[in-house]
Formats: sequence, C-alpha cells, structure tokens
Amino acid sequence: MSDPSLILERMERAQASLIARHAPGMRTRQQRWSGGETRVLELGEGPPLLLVHGGLGSACEWIPVVGRLARHHRVIAIDRPGHGFATAFDYRKVDLADHGARFLGEVLDAVELDAANLVGNSIGGYLTAAFAMAHPQRVARLVLMGKPVGCNRGAPAPLRLLGLPIIGSALARLAMSNPTPAANRKFWGDVLVANATALDDELIEVDCAHQSRNLASLLGLLRRVAAPGGTRRELVFGERWRELSMPTLLLWGQHDAFGAPHQAEAITSMTRQAHLIEVPGAGHLPWLDNPELCAASLESFLHPDPPVEAGGRASQHVASDPGAAI
Repeated sequence: MSDPSLILERMERAQASLIARHAPGMRTRQQRWSGGETRVLELGEGPPLLLVHGGLGSACEWIPVVGRLARHHRVIAIDRPGHGFATAFDYRKVDLADHGARFLGEVLDAVELDAANLVGNSIGGYLTAAFAMAHPQRVARLVLMGKPVGCNRGAPAPLRLLGLPIIGSALARLAMSNPTPAANRKFWGDVLVANATALDDELIEVDCAHQSRNLASLLGLLRRVAAPGGTRRELVFGERWRELSMPTLLLWGQHDAFGAPHQAEAITSMTRQAHLIEVPGAGHLPWLDNPELCAASLESFLHPDPPVEAGGRASQHVASDPGAAI
C-alpha cells in the first residue's frame, strides 16, 4: 500500500480500535508547533502527565497503559515530529537536545501547561531529559521508561548495523521499505519487548502504516542517531546528568535489549533524587510487557508516601516479583 490517503486511513482505523479497547473516551487532535504539526492524545483529569515515545515509534505505543494512568492524571501522549500522525521532519542536521527543549516547550504551551510530570522512552527519554535540564521549572517529576539515549553508546546489534557508514542507510531503507505485520512483530520481539506475541494486532498494524507514512523522517533520524558502535558519541550526556534537579525515576526492563538495568548507575550516581525500578521479564518498552507494575510504579513515584532517606535518595524500590507493586 503506497497511497498516502489509504495509509492514513489504515492508521486511523487501527488507532481507533486500540483506543476503544484500552482507553475509551480518549480525545485526539492535531496541534501546530513551529516545526509543523503533531497529534495529541488526551485522557483523564488531574495532575498533568506528558508521555513522549521513543525512536521509530508513535504515541500509539502508550495507549495500552493510558487507561490505567488516567485514573488519577490528565494524560497527554504526543507524536514526536516525523512520527505517527505528525508532519514530516528532517532530523539529519538537528541538535537533538535543543530540538527536545524547543518541541516539548511548545507542546506544553499548546496544551496550556506551565509545568507537568514527564515520561520519556528511549530517545523520548533523551528529549525529556534535555528539556528538564534546560527548563527545570517546567518539570515536576521525570520518568525515564526503558534505557534512555544519552546514558551511554550501547544499542542492539540491528541498530548498530544500520549505523554503518555508506551501507547503513541502504540497509535501513531496504529493511523498512516494505513493512509487514510478521516482520514488524519480529523486530519488536528482537529489540523492543520481551513478549511480542502478546502485542495487540492493531498496535502492529499502526506501526506498519506509520513506518510506510514516515519512512523518510525515520531514516533521517537513524542517520542522526546511529553509529557503528551504537548511538553517536556526542549524544551521551555524561556529566550533564548532574543537571537534573527534580525527582527522577528510571523504569528499566530486566531484558532491555539496549542495555541491562545496572547501566542506570551512570545516571543514579550523579542525580541526587534518582532511583531505579527494574521491571522483571520486560524489555525496552516495559509498560507493554508489564503494564500493571509500570502503572503502579509510576503512581507511587508521582504520589510518594514512603519517607526519603537522608541525602535525598529514595529507599530501594527494585521490584523482584512481576506481580508486585511498589
């Protein structure tokens, strides 16, 4: 299917089905920002919670957990530029940290929020962290869901391969030009989740259509981020993690293909109010493998009751029972 209007219709149908199943009552709209247009998904009332998806994905990835989060929050999920229902975007020469600070600031302005709790996955974690460093007064609490880009250069083998000079771009175009449900589900199982067979068919359907619609933007993002050794060296925050001044939670899947949970020490050792929750049996998108635990962990973090130890670091919150909530 190559007709843009048919691809868009396919995405709309699959998204509507996901919403009906997991987040009935969710509102969707297109929203302008200075770089184009994005889609905003919104559900619930209460303290605002902004969800920012990872690279090559879309806001639809959050829908299976939004219903749980919206019990006590105004949940807002957005398509990053060049993803999902957003307009095309050329990432090849973009400073991603500056881009994240600008885009997220404009989104908060558009939804009339001075500040919010932010949740970012993967490169969405990089963008939310960059925004939190640049505008700490606008971020109440920060959640990095899955290993964030910026922690170190590690990445799964398929993405390192796509970062090879000259042939990487050709391989990426070849791999992504003809998405099928079977091939995309396999990629999700290899890289993104621990149990791809449990994913909604509609989520995979959205992913295939999104990939067809946004191929040029996605290839540009890969060229900007991927390198033979993993992610590009200049994207690693290093000592900049010390700039995070707000309470920060890392929800990290036990089987995250981008890196094991112990790598969170690179962040928690430098961030005064950061702590880690390891999500048993989960991958890089841990809320899709274990939505109940992730939702309960988020709720506990956003509305903390336990005392905080001297020095500002929260007590140990690593979950060892997949069915347990902290």
